[in-house]
Amino acid sequence: MQPETSADAIRARAASSQDAWWFELIDHNGNATFNPDPKSYRVFRNVKDFGAKGEPTLLAAPNFQGIAVIDEDPYTSDGSNWYINQNNFFRAVFNFEIDLTQMPPSSGTGVHHQVSQATGLFNIHFEMRQDAGNAQQGIFMENGSGGFMTDLSFRGGRYGAYLGNQQFTFRNSSFENCQTAVTQAWSWGWSYHDIKVKNCSLGLEMRSSPNPQSGTQGAASILAYDWSLSNVVTAFHILTPDSGTLILDNIAIKNVRAAVTTGQGVTLLDGCDEPSVIESWVQGFAAEGRKSLQQAQSGSDLEIYRPASLVASNKPSQPWFSRSRPQYKWASVSDFVNVKELGCAGDGVTDDSASLQEILDDASASGKIVYVPHGTYYLESTVTFPPGTRIVGQVWPVLMGGGALYQNASDPQPVVRIGQRGDSGVMEISDIIFSTRGPAPGAIVVEWNIREQEGMQGSAAIWDSHIRLGGFAGTHLEADKCARELPLKEGCRASFLGLHLTTDSSAYIENVWVWTADHDLDYGNRAQVNILSGRGILIESCEGPVWMYGGASEHAILYQYNIVGASNIFISLAQTETAYFQGAGRAVASALEPLSLEKYRDPNLDASSKDSPTSPFQNCADPYENRGLGMRIADSTNVFVYGAGLYSFFDNYDQSRVTARRSQKRILWLEDLDDDANVWVLNLNTVGVDKMVTVDDEDVVDEGVLRNGFGNTLAVWSSQL
Repeated sequence: MQPETSADAIRARAASSQDAWWFELIDHNGNATFNPDPKSYRVFRNVKDFGAKGEPTLLAAPNFQGIAVIDEDPYTSDGSNWYINQNNFFRAVFNFEIDLTQMPPSSGTGVHHQVSQATGLFNIHFEMRQDAGNAQQGIFMENGSGGFMTDLSFRGGRYGAYLGNQQFTFRNSSFENCQTAVTQAWSWGWSYHDIKVKNCSLGLEMRSSPNPQSGTQGAASILAYDWSLSNVVTAFHILTPDSGTLILDNIAIKNVRAAVTTGQGVTLLDGCDEPSVIESWVQGFAAEGRKSLQQAQSGSDLEIYRPASLVASNKPSQPWFSRSRPQYKWASVSDFVNVKELGCAGDGVTDDSASLQEILDDASASGKIVYVPHGTYYLESTVTFPPGTRIVGQVWPVLMGGGALYQNASDPQPVVRIGQRGDSGVMEISDIIFSTRGPAPGAIVVEWNIREQEGMQGSAAIWDSHIRLGGFAGTHLEADKCARELPLKEGCRASFLGLHLTTDSSAYIENVWVWTADHDLDYGNRAQVNILSGRGILIESCEGPVWMYGGASEHAILYQYNIVGASNIFISLAQTETAYFQGAGRAVASALEPLSLEKYRDPNLDASSKDSPTSPFQNCADPYENRGLGMRIADSTNVFVYGAGLYSFFDNYDQSRVTARRSQKRILWLEDLDDDANVWVLNLNTVGVDKMVTVDDEDVVDEGVLRNGFGNTLAVWSSQL
């Protein structure tokens, strides 16, 4: 279910899109609901209406001037950006060929991609010059806090992609005839999946810091898995010897002179001429269970067992399964139903629950694809997506739950239910926002029950859709009511739980951000806000499979990820932030959000180590300890976290403790895992945290020796090594 990503394949797909595509022909009758003048604001514009020919190729002229053909965060004359890079959200660029070959060899960039969460590049081909010594680059990214990219191809150029960002997931892409396929200028933690490199001098250049322990930032850590490289001089190069964390897993090489080098060409791992596989190789530190750290370098064999349900069943190399989002190029306009033409108002006022439910039921029964024009669809009752649902939004329309149903935290109810308990079948969701109108203390924003159809791996899936809580118009949870300076208020509760994967479910989840807003994007000057959401993502899938690529969960009170009683879970990568308002002077997490230990399997933050031999918490009344976890994995098997960035920047908005790694005591809790549980956490990066890994009642990994620029890095933790 994954498209070919060679340059020629992507160009062929782009060319085929010159035929009438349903998206061009469908009625674009969305509106910006809360714009002061929604009738005058155009949500959709067709470039042909403005004189463009409408071909999918963007051809840079020989005299082109500018930082890039597509610039997603322009610089102004004083050197500042239009958008704060870490807050440059909600952008997508796709279905283009960008051609730089007519530009002089000394210049040319395809996309300036300085972005953060809820962004994407996909199905783009970058065609660059192949002159020796040319300076062109497909992607230039110098900052941000992303993010996700997929299905890209690069041919030619000095750099296929020149990348610097806190964290990113980059998958299913190819590089051909580049001087350097990827240069990692800096990072906290990146995950690269299914990258193909052919006929390049260098596969990946990792510009690690000369002094990471002192806080000097470079490319801190990289996880590369399921790659293939052929006809490459050097596969991976670490700029500074003994600096940075590099993890390789299942890397196929052919005609590669050196697999890993460092410094001035010192070889750490030899290449080979004949086809070969690097099963694993690590530069960094590893820990097993409760055991102390060990330095793992040059030839560590991780022996990661991959369950059959999680790998691509049709590929002998057994890569982790992935699936690209559908664009329904096979469909005509008659295959779609437009919800605004069938009774939904999308005006943010009318209750659209009954109309939307009827449309979904009819569409799934008749095989139609549901098209949701941009707007805000207010829901006072739970809406269920039945099996067989295919739904796509226009620029992230909002399904917003509100009203009496969502007021009782003792009896929480879903805003949107994805299948009923016990359902199985096809589910395809893309480009939708799920939200609430506050207060909504009893809202489960998305309850995911459906299992994939038997024999169709990954057929229950969601792409490029987000759970967005507070901080924008229509939520009634903005800076006028919930500003940082105001006390925490019951009226500023946005949800009980963001996303719940129930016990019988399976899911393929790609580029989904569960965000409780830390600042307002619509009101005033983007002021910081205190929005209360109880929980982030709860994963209880007993059998899986569950895949989560390019995800994040931020600012919930009790946890961001809670994986409990689950099996066959793959995550790459998980990024979290602790709520900024938690910390000294505030109530502890379990007081702000009462625990539901049995029904919703919350971590027991109230259990003191004095009273419970399995608890690590020495003082449950101290908000340094009793605050939101980044991730908890409990009573689970076959869980694979391929990249995690778990961050705690603030102590009740005070940042003075972050560089000392004392904003929060612990952030990753592994609980009640058997020795043979087959649980792996690779490329763990933390910020502001004292104890990086806690196993049951014991803090087993201290941050001290793992400082790696602004953050800390542990290459590997496993229930067994």
